[in-house]
Amino acid sequence: MRADRPPDFVGVSRHAIAVRAEIARLGPLAHPVVIAGETGAGKDVVARALHLASGRAGAYVQVAGKEIAPSLLHSTLYGHERGAFSGAVDRQLGLIERALGGTFFLDELGDVSKRAQGSMLGLLEGRSLRRLGGTRDLILDVRFLVGTQRDLEDLVRAGRLREDFAHRLGFHEIRLLPLRERLEDLDSLVSHVLERAAVAARRGPVGLDPEVLDLFRAYRWPGNVRELEMVLCYAAELAGEGEITMAHLPRRFLRRAGCMAEARAAGAARRADGLAEVLREEGGNLTAAGRRLGVNRKTVRRWARDRRIDVRAIKTLGDRRP
Repeated sequence: MRADRPPDFVGVSRHAIAVRAEIARLGPLAHPVVIAGETGAGKDVVARALHLASGRAGAYVQVAGKEIAPSLLHSTLYGHERGAFSGAVDRQLGLIERALGGTFFLDELGDVSKRAQGSMLGLLEGRSLRRLGGTRDLILDVRFLVGTQRDLEDLVRAGRLREDFAHRLGFHEIRLLPLRERLEDLDSLVSHVLERAAVAARRGPVGLDPEVLDLFRAYRWPGNVRELEMVLCYAAELAGEGEITMAHLPRRFLRRAGCMAEARAAGAARRADGLAEVLREEGGNLTAAGRRLGVNRKTVRRWARDRRIDVRAIKTLGDRRP
């Protein structure tokens, strides 16, 4: 595996498999693709994978919406000729022109100004661009991808996205789940990140102490895969050739993970303390009780055993009720 190759959308979950299938299906198409998901969920990974799957020979160019200043809109996106304005001493290619024959990924769509949206809408419909101060149009052979944390419809309702621009972009969508909703992919992601870190550092891959992996599995990962990557890369650098232990993890992460674990444990304890009453209300039905408490049947059975709750007696009492 080359260190400079963008990572694949790693995972063994149904979601990861479905995302890879969508990348393979949509990659060769020319239509725009909306990639939706929380910050750090892997939108840039999917965008790069779509570019690779497209077979396009041109460059992959990525820009965040907030980086496009309204005052420099045309120059930033389309470039300018020498002498187009005061200070334009040389020709400059715009971001979109740099992506000719390739892919242009506009991330953080909600941060793009209405003026920029209107300009790009005209670009998409006209399929040509002209540098500021230029005299000829360039044929627009660019695949457009956009990333967003919110649904396009939500952005339109909030007044942050032009409806016509949303319609022009909304051909296809790939929606990414946050890491906390696909924790079955955690082991695969950890191995993948550590392997890439080892290649980048030109050394063998490091191991992971089981205690660290247990902590990772209990954590909610508000920063998603990006947070996991940062924590692992930091720890791997400290560990060197050795195994990553709790001592190598960032202190801020440990504090945050500890607070989350304590809060979850306290919440679970409160729910478990009310188990007997819920079981009586549900006639001893473990599945129904678990549904109300937000846990599975196995957890309900364990809670009942720990608190010496006689589930059979509760069920028998429930069966006798008229």
